[in-house]
Amino acid sequence: MMTDQRRAWLRGAYLDRITEVAQHYAAAHTHFADPEWEAYIAGEFGYLSELSAEDQAYLRDQAGLEAFRRIVAALSDARETAFGKLRDDNGDVIQSDAAFRLDLGWLSLLQHAADRVRTYPEAWRARIDGAKEKFGCLVVHIVCDYAARGCRSEVERLREEVRLRSLGMCEICGESGRLRLSGYAKTVCDKHEPIMGEFRKDDGKWADPWTWNDDAGRIEQVLEKGRALISEYPAESVELLRDMDPVRRDRRSLSWIAIASSSRRRSARPRSVAASTTIHGRFPAVSRSC
Repeated sequence: MMTDQRRAWLRGAYLDRITEVAQHYAAAHTHFADPEWEAYIAGEFGYLSELSAEDQAYLRDQAGLEAFRRIVAALSDARETAFGKLRDDNGDVIQSDAAFRLDLGWLSLLQHAADRVRTYPEAWRARIDGAKEKFGCLVVHIVCDYAARGCRSEVERLREEVRLRSLGMCEICGESGRLRLSGYAKTVCDKHEPIMGEFRKDDGKWADPWTWNDDAGRIEQVLEKGRALISEYPAESVELLRDMDPVRRDRRSLSWIAIASSSRRRSARPRSVAASTTIHGRFPAVSRSC
């Protein structure tokens, strides 16, 4: 196993080569993608015959970390410059301290939102207060006088329009894209797909992340309806249906009603004479031998 002392020596002795490889990769890439990096770095430092395979693998890891740091720093500078210019060019409708937490591919959507806000009546006092990426779509924050007539509906319409348009636009480059799911959600094009890593099994099944909450709400409503149905029936029916949770709204509910009705009919049937005969009206009759 490699010691910390060996790692420190390798990084110090080969820092120039680590930096050279990282700098070359970062100059040609706007984002760091593991598959692309693995293909790029494979076999690198193999010419250093004086080093073991473990030493070479460590140098490749260090070069990857350096490349990642350089790409992140370049992106941060590019975002600061672009969003600063957006605030300056639209100072009449964007707050000076507006915070933007998203990639540059959606910059045109922010400009579109600023142009729309500029057309609103002055009485609305509408201004963009910031924007962020959330669950793979663009959410724009707008402050305004919601009490003004027509303000709330128009502002919400604009926010929803921008959000839906962002789900078809790559957040990185602005080209056509779609919502993709891996360890997180992000809307990207085919070119920038590798940054997502390994996709989830349900990738491609969702076009709008907002529907996740809608579906959850509908499922909860069905569950509540099913529990209410169960509570309306006698104890023996409740015991029978205790472990059943509704999944579908119609067929399952009807089947519950049928089962419960059947239980009621069975419980309403007269018992046998022997079982129903009582002594002094209290206890079941029992056979007695003479």
